[in-house]
Amino acid sequence: MIINDIYNAYTDWGSPLDWQRIYDKMMEHAAWYSGDPLFLREFYAGHPGWYWARANKDHKKAIHVPVPAALAQLSGDLIMGEPPTWCIKEAKQEESNPLLQVEQEKLLDMIEQCDVNARLLEAFEMAAALGGVFLKPIWDKELSEYPILTVTPPENAVPVFRNGLLMSVIFYKRVREITPGQYLWLIEKYDHQGNILSSAHIGTSTQLGQEVPLTQYEETAYIQPQVHTGWKGVACRYLPNRLPNRQFRGLGLGMSDFAGLETLFDALDEVYGSWLRDIRLAKSRIHVPETMMDFDEMGNSAFDVDGEVYVKLQGVTAFDVNSLTATQFNIRCQEHEQTAINLIRQIITIAGYSPSSFGLMGDQAAVTATEISARERKSLMLAAKKKRLAKKAIVDMIHIMRTIANTHLGAAYDLTTTVDLEFSDSIETDMSQLSAVVNQLQQAKALSIETAVRWLNPTWSESQIKEEVERIKQENGMALTDPEVLGLASFSETMPEMQMVSE
Repeated sequence: MIINDIYNAYTDWGSPLDWQRIYDKMMEHAAWYSGDPLFLREFYAGHPGWYWARANKDHKKAIHVPVPAALAQLSGDLIMGEPPTWCIKEAKQEESNPLLQVEQEKLLDMIEQCDVNARLLEAFEMAAALGGVFLKPIWDKELSEYPILTVTPPENAVPVFRNGLLMSVIFYKRVREITPGQYLWLIEKYDHQGNILSSAHIGTSTQLGQEVPLTQYEETAYIQPQVHTGWKGVACRYLPNRLPNRQFRGLGLGMSDFAGLETLFDALDEVYGSWLRDIRLAKSRIHVPETMMDFDEMGNSAFDVDGEVYVKLQGVTAFDVNSLTATQFNIRCQEHEQTAINLIRQIITIAGYSPSSFGLMGDQAAVTATEISARERKSLMLAAKKKRLAKKAIVDMIHIMRTIANTHLGAAYDLTTTVDLEFSDSIETDMSQLSAVVNQLQQAKALSIETAVRWLNPTWSESQIKEEVERIKQENGMALTDPEVLGLASFSETMPEMQMVSE
């Protein structure tokens, strides 16, 4: 297997892991994620007992319900459906510092120009299906003046973890077929010292083969054999979907949302296949004598599977051969529908999502954001877990991209500053409920004006909050004005006069 060959060739410590089972499971989940019946038939060929193994015999009638892809899409939407908030921590704390504000603007410009939010949406959806993805930065001065963030699926990478931390990653890609059975492979190793080591090989689908110069082929000629990114450490990050991985424990790999659901996916497709078979068999047919059939150019009677008229079997005496007979079978619609809905509910629940996220709550009246949050509790809790797992890897990746921009693209980011990320809430806050809570706390003298403003405007900066607090005080007559500003003497200056009058 090519992945084991790469591990043995490029890993110089420890005993090689058997990646066969891991890779096979990734490819199984990739087939379900793709939703392509051809991929499903190819993967399950030779696996008796599976619906998609039997579907090879009559592939035209096999049907796939893309629930797995919908699960992955839902995961991405819950996490990155709304863009997160990016900031430089120091700029948020010191709003009066112009240099830090410039650094904040440069960060937001890079996020926009590199299309980071779109790449992360792609990454979270793919990670939900495959268990995790790799965020890999590259740069190409001919294409962009910014680093390019790429999302690499796990089946194209061989990671090496030590004590749960990423030690190195070997990325591999089949560039093209040179001759029948011979392929050009590109290998890129990201080591723990910040280097990227690249090489090209001519091998087979299972063997890495002989190394050849990168300049020998046009597709790899622009790649340098070795380059230092400027980053101290592995210059890429692994984004796990969820941990721990129940099937491959202790390897550092994330777990797919599809884990343990493969048989349910297969059963759901079988139910829909059976349902459509009932529909096909329930077409009304009319059986007639052969003399009433159509004939082709060779003189043979013609047969149309979608025809409405059929020939009776010769020799059958139970019917009058000159009569017409109609047949039509029942469609077990209710039984199939109930079974399919039950399977879908089981899939959604076991995957960790709320049925209402898939519209399985039926037609209901409009509800508040609080009620929606209660219904979506499972989905929101799962999304929160994934956000916590991903945050550090994403922030690290932005640091790496800024370092690469300084080292190789002539940028001037202040690398002493700290990037921070805050994911957006998937459900908008119910302002009526929040306002009621604030009002009750203020009446109980348990909430300050500043805290209330912060609650109601969580995205505001410190200066905006202070200005709003002052405006509220002014409008409500709560602000104290210095007497000297109004042209009045201060209290201390009037004290002697008051004493003289009293005497």
